[in-house]
Amino acid sequence: MRRFLIPNTDLWAAHITLGTSQFSPEFEKRAFAQMDRFVEMGGNLFDTANIYGQWTDGTNQSEQVVGKWLACRDQPDDVLIATKGGHPRLDDLTRPRLDHASLMQDLDQSRAALGRDLIDLYFLHRDDLSQPVEKLLEPLESFRSAGLIRWYGISNWRADRLRQAIEWSRQQDDCGLAMLQNRWSLARFNSEASPDPTMAAVDQDVFEILNRYDFPVMAYGSMGQGFYSKLLHCRKGTFEPPEIDRVSKPMRVQYENEINLKRAQVICEIAHRKERKPSQIVLAWLLHQQVLTFPVVGFSSLRQLEEAMVVPLIGITRQEFECISAGEFF
Repeated sequence: MRRFLIPNTDLWAAHITLGTSQFSPEFEKRAFAQMDRFVEMGGNLFDTANIYGQWTDGTNQSEQVVGKWLACRDQPDDVLIATKGGHPRLDDLTRPRLDHASLMQDLDQSRAALGRDLIDLYFLHRDDLSQPVEKLLEPLESFRSAGLIRWYGISNWRADRLRQAIEWSRQQDDCGLAMLQNRWSLARFNSEASPDPTMAAVDQDVFEILNRYDFPVMAYGSMGQGFYSKLLHCRKGTFEPPEIDRVSKPMRVQYENEINLKRAQVICEIAHRKERKPSQIVLAWLLHQQVLTFPVVGFSSLRQLEEAMVVPLIGITRQEFECISAGEFF
């Protein structure tokens, strides 16, 4: 799989990013099999976070599983680890914890669990609108100067704050700001259905800033939880018309809207013509964006992983891209 140089860094990453939020000791064997196959098929960028798994037992389970795998594989040099810190407490999502002490605590826990003294890409998991952007980025610069992280990014930041962060970074002689991580998928999420108001998506304003500054994005929620795969039923090599009743009620709350239903028919037609799965067309749409995009994809099976890893080989014409977009990219 082709690798891309993340602008203004020395990190070369394959297009597909392995999401690990679902990793836990209970399913360690399955997680190990996924990580092995991901690397075998050319992947090298893993996405995790200090918060992943804490909802189960209060510990960073995902990082622990990834760290155990890294240790068992002798810490492969070409595997890049992106992790995140500073997530609010789960019992109070409105209270920021992006102060230096909290970030240092999270980073120390991440480094210990992952078995890596140096983290390749470290994200602030949220924003704190009460603080100027430079105050939030200064701890990350101190971590970088101390040799604890190589580069860093920001996650769930909206357009104006993103612009301020990029402009501040470009005024510095040597700055480690490298990437945004926001929700982004062809399956448009109904924002009013989000249980967490601090999460942010790539919208038109964010996209224009990314494009203007040649700033890359790691897209979480890239598959829309499999919305289109559930909506479009394949039988004997052909796809039946979209039927919303195939989708669970919780997913309908999050993804049932006019634009998604409009896109479904086009995805159905293109997937049939190219002899591909709807999930592959959804992922290919992100890889054909004008900005450098690294979709984060989590898997429940090796088959799903293998289908995703060949998506960079799927060509989409400009006309097909615009038809899939149904006139609206976000």
